[in-house]
Amino acid sequence: MTKTEIRSSAALAGDSGQGWGARLWRSIVIATWFALAGGLVGGAKFLLFQRYGWLNWSAQSIPIDESILWASPATNLVLFVLMAFLMWAALGWIRRLPWDALTISLYAAVLTYLYIIQSGHLLRPATAMLAIGVGSQAYRWVRRAPQRRVRFFVSSVPWVLGIAATIWFSVVPGQAMWERYKFSQLQTLPPEAPNVLLIVLDTVRADRFSIYGYS
Repeated sequence: MTKTEIRSSAALAGDSGQGWGARLWRSIVIATWFALAGGLVGGAKFLLFQRYGWLNWSAQSIPIDESILWASPATNLVLFVLMAFLMWAALGWIRRLPWDALTISLYAAVLTYLYIIQSGHLLRPATAMLAIGVGSQAYRWVRRAPQRRVRFFVSSVPWVLGIAATIWFSVVPGQAMWERYKFSQLQTLPPEAPNVLLIVLDTVRADRFSIYGYS
C-alpha cells in the first residue's frame, strides 16, 4: 500500500493518531448524515403522527405542514455541525480518544431524544435516559468495526444529500405554486364592497375581558 492509502485507511478506521483536521472532517461528514437523514425521517414521522392523531394534545396543536420536510433537516444540520465543532474544540486534542465512536454515539443519542420528545408521550427525564441507552449501544456498535461503520456514513452521505435536495426543490416551489393557485381562485370583489374585519376568539372566558373587570 502507498502512504496515501495507509493514511486514508487509518482515517476511516478512526485511528487515534489522526490530527485535528481529519477528526473535524469526519465529524462534519457524520453530523451531516445524522442531521439530514434524521430530519427527513423525523419530519415525515411528525406529519404521519399528526395525521392519525398519535401526538399528545400540545404537539397535535402545533401548526405543521410539509415545510417540516426541509425545515427539520436544515435545523438539525446547524445543530449537529455546531456540536461537531464544539466537541472537536474540546476533545479533539486527545490522541487516544475513540473519536468516531464518541461522535456517532453522541449524534445517535441526541437524535433519539429529539424523535421521542417530538411526540410528547414520555417525560423528559425518561426520554433522556432512553437516549443515553441508545447512544451507548451505538458506541459499542461502532467499536466492533470502526472502519466499516465510518465508511458507511462517508459513502452514503452523497445519497442523503441528494434525497434532501430533491425534497427541498419539490416542497418549496410546490408550496409556492399551490399558494398562487389558491389566491387565483379567490373571488374578485367590486370596489364598492365593504371592508370588514372579523375577529374570532375561541375558548376565551368572559371574565378574561377588561369590560367584565379583568385587569
